[in-house]
Amino acid sequence: MSEKVYQISVMCEPDFSVVCGLLGEGRTDQGELKKIYASVLVKLRELVYPVVLMKQSEVGETFFPADASGAKNCTLERKSDTGDGAGQLLVLSVILTIGRAGEQYVRELFAQGEHLHALVTDAMLSAWLFAMDKKVQDEIRAFCIGQGVGVAKRLEAPDDLSPEMQGIICEALDAERLAGVRVTEAHMLVPEKSMCYVLELTDDCQRFAAGHDCEKCEKKDCGMRKATCNPRNMKQMQNSVDTMTKNSMIKILVEDQGKKYACEAGSVLIHTLREHGVRIDAPCGGSGRCGKCRVRVVSGELPVTAEDRAFLSEREIATGVRLACTARPMSDLRIRVLAKPGKQIAAVSEISNVRSGMNTGQSADQERRNTDLKQMPGDVMGSKNAKNASVYDAAFDKQGLSVTDENGYGIGIDIGTTTLAACLYGWSDGVVYETITAVNSGRDFGADVLSRMEASNNGKRARLQELLQEDVCGLLAELLHRAGVQAVDVKKMVIAANMTMVHLLMGYSCETLGRAPFVPANKRMICADAMRILGDSSLRCPVVILPAVSAFVGGDIVSGMLSLGMNEGNDTVLLLDVGTNGEMALRHNGQIYVTSTAAGPAFEGGGISCGCASVPGAICSVKFVDDMWDRSISLKEESVHSFASGLYQGQNCASLIDEKEGWSGSLTEGQADGSNYRTNREQGFMLRTIGDAAPVGICGSGVLELVSELLHVGLLDETGLLAEQYRERGFSLGKMVSGKPIVFTQGDVRALQLAKGAIRAGIEALLAAGGVRAEDVAQIYLAGGFGVRMDEQASIRIGLLPEAFRGRIRPVGNSSLSGAVFAGRCAQLGSACEELLAQCRQVVLAEQPEFGENYLKYMNF
Repeated sequence: MSEKVYQISVMCEPDFSVVCGLLGEGRTDQGELKKIYASVLVKLRELVYPVVLMKQSEVGETFFPADASGAKNCTLERKSDTGDGAGQLLVLSVILTIGRAGEQYVRELFAQGEHLHALVTDAMLSAWLFAMDKKVQDEIRAFCIGQGVGVAKRLEAPDDLSPEMQGIICEALDAERLAGVRVTEAHMLVPEKSMCYVLELTDDCQRFAAGHDCEKCEKKDCGMRKATCNPRNMKQMQNSVDTMTKNSMIKILVEDQGKKYACEAGSVLIHTLREHGVRIDAPCGGSGRCGKCRVRVVSGELPVTAEDRAFLSEREIATGVRLACTARPMSDLRIRVLAKPGKQIAAVSEISNVRSGMNTGQSADQERRNTDLKQMPGDVMGSKNAKNASVYDAAFDKQGLSVTDENGYGIGIDIGTTTLAACLYGWSDGVVYETITAVNSGRDFGADVLSRMEASNNGKRARLQELLQEDVCGLLAELLHRAGVQAVDVKKMVIAANMTMVHLLMGYSCETLGRAPFVPANKRMICADAMRILGDSSLRCPVVILPAVSAFVGGDIVSGMLSLGMNEGNDTVLLLDVGTNGEMALRHNGQIYVTSTAAGPAFEGGGISCGCASVPGAICSVKFVDDMWDRSISLKEESVHSFASGLYQGQNCASLIDEKEGWSGSLTEGQADGSNYRTNREQGFMLRTIGDAAPVGICGSGVLELVSELLHVGLLDETGLLAEQYRERGFSLGKMVSGKPIVFTQGDVRALQLAKGAIRAGIEALLAAGGVRAEDVAQIYLAGGFGVRMDEQASIRIGLLPEAFRGRIRPVGNSSLSGAVFAGRCAQLGSACEELLAQCRQVVLAEQPEFGENYLKYMNF
């Protein structure tokens, strides 16, 4: 198995209540402690350098020696028998540290006689490490999801592992070089504020016992135990928090709306804003991982948090910019929302030529076997958690769904996690008259489906349904207005969406959708009128929501397969939709193999330090062109043929010019399309932004091309390590108009590696399930926004796609929307869906033995 050490960053700060608990439950000087805490925190922000190292391994006796002693409760069970008596176990070794500088500062305080300050500082460092351990669970969880595994137990020295094991783990993770962590001859970790443990992994991806359980820990004298487990102390800490907030009500004035909202002092600002309907962009769902939910303090006070310092420039902080997800106002506040949900995300609305569905050409025998759509109830589960799940309307029995009004119109809708698209087409001829896109407002609750599920399960189900209905209805109203068509002339509407969006639109519970065995409330076809599904009385036409294969292969993929005729023909073809989830379908020998892999948000600009969605100003293409890289690339047509219009130019070019970074102030010449480029004479590259706008960040296609170019010119090695001069400060792409630098970091490379490793491993698993070689695939259809903009050479160079796919890749635009149009005109839609679903075979990646190994293998370039 390929093994690699992952070095990740975790942003957190010590909790004051935990610090109080560590200092003792009987303290009465919390007012003084609070002052010391506030002053010391400023100093520690400069000194603390948190580092986390992780490494997954298949281990046996060489890792857990048979003669290791001292472990009181080590119950490691071997995964398999290799034949020589040495079983194997899949584990994740973890080391955390906050560095040495803080400990040195404590010694200096003691030497100066500042004993109380020293004690508080030491407690803060311990609390910082505990907070860091808690925060890193999110990273570990994401890592495990990517590989389809869970965590069975956490093993720590000396209770679960022998003290000697810490030295073995440090050596395996190269901890002294990467994090400055070593083990003394007495088997103690240095720096002292460090942790070392092992997580035993399991195939049960729902188990996640990665956290430390103080109540079960045998270290009765542990300070953390005193801070978290003692009921009296917990009550005291809660009273302390209540005293600090005084349970008082404050007012938040949002300048953008000119309205005031009341909330409790100390409440998280983003929650307050959402509860009062104030929309704010937060791709990570408000978990503090993306740094996008920015507000500006006009008057009042918001303390600077660790997340603020991690994501904001000093200039932004000085001008009152804060992150709403970590802001806890204690007094009246006047703010302006900077992170307004984007209305201009470049959604893909282009659709390929839609097959005619008016005559399916089915045989008489097939017709007798098939069931007309009007005979298919929308939901036959009768699930207790699916309120009003059955949405089949008997009123349609009389009028049917095989609409034949040649003067009418149909509407196709694609509901994506990030964007929505709709098109109006003629019923008789299938001509598309108007297409329109919009942003999915549910993005306010997180960029990915898991965040939406979590929000729904945490009491936001009704709000998410309301937002989605409003989005769709608003989209339809604008569509009809632009086309000059009356609602009464719309005869049928077909919706294609992933399973999470269907659940949110219908108001289904997501409780069983997001956990094993991942059972949807309803994956069947849904049919009712627009009022029933959208709450819109202006439309009374039939609405059909296309069925899904499974919880993670939804109606959008089914729609795409219908549009491409994957239920027909004999050629071996692959449909690939790359996004937060990589959904794919392989047709071979009359079977369709489908799967979905969790890639994470990197391909959509999420999880990238300066990442953004496909908005105007997003860097979407990066090309190295300078002779210093010894490349024969000219600035003529052959080097820009793959570019869309809109290379960065215009009045904002000055924002890119920085002599310290080596930017040239002169425009290059000779562009085939007449566009102007800005080049960097030191680093030798040119870039393009969406809409030719001033740079605001880098989107998924830009990340893909940048990594490809860095790899090609030798600034990135095959393991994903940046050249030494960029390893610490990152690779600079210029500056925003605000002056904030746009930098691509080592952590960003790792985020892309995790995403592309998951996609490639999913492709390999699908090919293996079908018994197909990559070179046997005749056509690869790339669907969706990322697929349309994805550069073929770059995707193959970094290993996202196999080399054998070269020359066979065909972008098909929004295949989900194409399929919705086809479905709307299909005379036997129920039959077509049944036929397609009958051919589908779901490939569960967690059950594929090679998936985990390929996932790690293809993270390399």
